[in-house]
Amino acid sequence: MEGIGGALSTAFMYILAAALMFGVPLMTLSSNNDDIAQMSLQAETQEFVDTVTSTGVLAEADYAAFEQAASADGTAKEIEMEIKVLDENPGKKTTQANYKKYGENVFYSIYSAQIDDTLAKNGSITLKQGDMFSVSVKNKYPTLGDTLNNFFYSVPQSAAYSIASQASAYCTVNGDL
Repeated sequence: MEGIGGALSTAFMYILAAALMFGVPLMTLSSNNDDIAQMSLQAETQEFVDTVTSTGVLAEADYAAFEQAASADGTAKEIEMEIKVLDENPGKKTTQANYKKYGENVFYSIYSAQIDDTLAKNGSITLKQGDMFSVSVKNKYPTLGDTLNNFFYSVPQSAAYSIASQASAYCTVNGDL
């Protein structure tokens, strides 16, 4: 009987050694890969938002290039966009009101589905000064790092996105100029 117990403990030690030799470095590498992808995605997202808000034009070609850059790491991304259009509502303002003063204006939102339809139909969307453009990106499927973290730490997959970014800015120019 002692031979079986010794064989089981030896097998257990081999499994533990293999997990330490391969599992920990794999987990570290995949986590570092996710960190690099996260930083790259955040930079791409911020650059896209800055380009749109500094030119006042959201072009279909620019959006397609952003989609390709966002998925450059090989993972599918879910991109959500929102344009908050400044509605100055001149009918409610008095002659002494300052239209540039924050708090006196109202925004209405246009979301991804309407933005995609408009881009497909017109090829671009023109923003005006004061409009706000927001983009949020996250990975659709778990990465290797997410899977290993879930396995080792029992983190629910829906609780964390290791690759996600968001950026927003006010448009600084009128795009129709």
